Amino acid sequence: MININEFPTISELADIENNFRVFAGPGAGKTTWLIQHLEQVLKYSNRLGSTRKIACITYTNVATEEIRNGLKCDKSRFDISTIHSFLYRNIVKPFSFLIANDENGEMLFDIKKLNGHDEHIPHNDKIRRWLVTIGQMNKKNYNLYNAPENKQKVIEELASIDYSFIGENIELVIRKHFGAKIPQNNGELWIYKKKYWHDGIMHHEDVLYFSYIIIQIAPRVLEFIRNKFPYIFIDEFQDTTELQTWIIRRIADKETRVGVIGDLVQSIYKFAGAKRNDFENFDLERIKNFKIEKNHRSTKKIINFLNHLREDIIQRPTEATIEGNEVRLLIGSIIDVKIWLERNGFSNVFILTRKNDVANQIQNEISSKKLTY
Repeated sequence: MININEFPTISELADIENNFRVFAGPGAGKTTWLIQHLEQVLKYSNRLGSTRKIACITYTNVATEEIRNGLKCDKSRFDISTIHSFLYRNIVKPFSFLIANDENGEMLFDIKKLNGHDEHIPHNDKIRRWLVTIGQMNKKNYNLYNAPENKQKVIEELASIDYSFIGENIELVIRKHFGAKIPQNNGELWIYKKKYWHDGIMHHEDVLYFSYIIIQIAPRVLEFIRNKFPYIFIDEFQDTTELQTWIIRRIADKETRVGVIGDLVQSIYKFAGAKRNDFENFDLERIKNFKIEKNHRSTKKIINFLNHLREDIIQRPTEATIEGNEVRLLIGSIIDVKIWLERNGFSNVFILTRKNDVANQIQNEISSKKLTY
């Protein structure tokens, strides 16, 4: 692992014409720093002219609104959106004619019906048509698919379909497995996907795939992006996927300056194909590495506790940081939690769980006490 503590601390990036990578822990004010940098670029850049824009890519729509609302300058000079929305507007939609047919001249995607991109929610009719097409919809499989204990598993597994690099090729994979009784090899999954494409339906994950295909077919598309966006900044880069990283690297090959911000430890989307290594190993020509070490959110006691948990980036309190109370962490089963709480009291207790059903179990066990989750 790289030693983030060796990187210089950054408060403001003086040279806006360098590619950069910024590492920051929880409470460091990554979004605030990014907003300030966006304003700096707009103010001092001599490459924007009157029509070019600054792109800012976030992970969620909530983060998009937070950044847009935080800007105290001409917001029309920015394109702030999620990676899927950015690629759909700037690559997939304007160059959709390139994905209308496959390499054999057969219809790949009905672009006449293309109208945005949606969350992948498997449709029963698509699933049945798919199974019929691949010869899997006999009476036995029909009964199996419609069995209540299997039907939801089928839907949840198909909803987790995504694209992954296998060597130099892109293949379809199922990210989440629930034991559903359906075909799961790459060739059969492509047939399933095409059922939607032929009806003009594009899912969020398809936006990345078709952006990749369009760039492969017509690399000059990248020139269009670079000319329109001389700067692209990406927040929460620890949750990027291989395909997203591949696209960003191609854009950054020439002219466009790219900056990425994130925290390796806060990578939480491994199940969706995100790889923290993509952030850790991200490299571009003339890239500068920095860290934000101050924690604006937590007490000194909490900061000390965080520094004990992780050593890759040591955080510092601000001048306004209060001392705070001692931090105690209780780890154990629901029964262990219940026993400890009954012995020690329920004040200032916060419950952290990975799944909602565990939180509900704890709430049911200790229903008469008020806890924060």
